[in-house]
Amino acid sequence: MKWLGHWAALLGLLTLASTAQAGVVYKCRNDNGSIGYQEQPCRPGKLIKKITTDPAPRTPPPPAPANSPKPAAPKPEARPAAPPPPAPPSAPARPSVAYKCTDYKGDSYYSASLQPRRHNVPLYALEQPPPLPPGSALSPEARIWVEDSCVEVPVREACNYYDEQLQFILAQQRRKVGDANKLEYERKRLTAIRNSRCP
Repeated sequence: MKWLGHWAALLGLLTLASTAQAGVVYKCRNDNGSIGYQEQPCRPGKLIKKITTDPAPRTPPPPAPANSPKPAAPKPEARPAAPPPPAPPSAPARPSVAYKCTDYKGDSYYSASLQPRRHNVPLYALEQPPPLPPGSALSPEARIWVEDSCVEVPVREACNYYDEQLQFILAQQRRKVGDANKLEYERKRLTAIRNSRCP
């Protein structure tokens, strides 16, 4: 019956070891010749076998009762509010003054900015040619650059001019006089200028 005692001791140690993590059981020969199992290493020369036990499987948690309240679902994260749309660009300020310019032929036009036109013309085309330096050898066929002369005027004066020109073009279109394509181009040009510069 000694073997029953050994097995009972071994089972007891294995049960203790299995309740925790993986453990080691030593099979030792005692001084009286008997065989025993212990958790501590055997004395030198007494070890018969070293037994390693597997860890016990973890017990799953018990199921929740049927009438227990269900855990609340996590609330979705609030998305950051979209930035407001950019404000529409404001219309550019209309000019408060205009410029009336006159070219070398005596023709006039109006401009919203002081940027006189320049022309390359022969000397004979000028009513008042510029004074030539003494001893100059320029012939009447020589060409020079001349710039239109401009003066500041009230914007209302320029707007009246655009209105008159636009009414003239519309009258030409009604009478179907002249090139229809050129008249329509001029009507659109004057309308755009009138709308952008006049109150």
